Amino acid sequence: LSDLAEAIRLNPNYGWPRQNRSILFGSLQEWDHALIDSDAAVSLDPQEAEFLRQRAHIKTCLRDYAGGIQDLDAALALQPDHVPSLCQRASAKQRLQLHEQALADIEHALQLDSQRIETLRLKAWIHSCAGAYDRQLETFEQAVRLRPRDSHLLYARSLAKENMGRHEEAIADCDK
Repeated sequence: LSDLAEAIRLNPNYGWPRQNRSILFGSLQEWDHALIDSDAAVSLDPQEAEFLRQRAHIKTCLRDYAGGIQDLDAALALQPDHVPSLCQRASAKQRLQLHEQALADIEHALQLDSQRIETLRLKAWIHSCAGAYDRQLETFEQAVRLRPRDSHLLYARSLAKENMGRHEEAIADCDK
């Protein structure tokens, strides 16, 4: 922290030390300090998508999902095909129970990178939150086809099957 504070003191108009300190405060779960530095970084360079994404992350950690979505909208206006931003915005939208909007972001992300397991996990979670367990299971099936030996995916798929009352299949997944 002291090196970042010195970098900020030496060049107060440079946003990256504030961005990095914001990330560090976030990793320490000191959200108020993280948000102060993130706000400062964005005010120094509102066209830097990374600064906007970091502030969105902090806001969603503070459960300000609408504020996070607003920052992600701005970041995606600068970099419309940034898959992690689409996923981050989908997650925030889902927290606000905007299932269809969240799924639209996920589908866009999957058009850009259909092999990204994290995106498929997020899609499955959104389906689960919407009570669409059959679609959740379809999504886990797609993910398992990509990584058939991923124990975390097999476990998640077994939970989806359990939610649907398919107990024997769920047990079989756990035995793999």
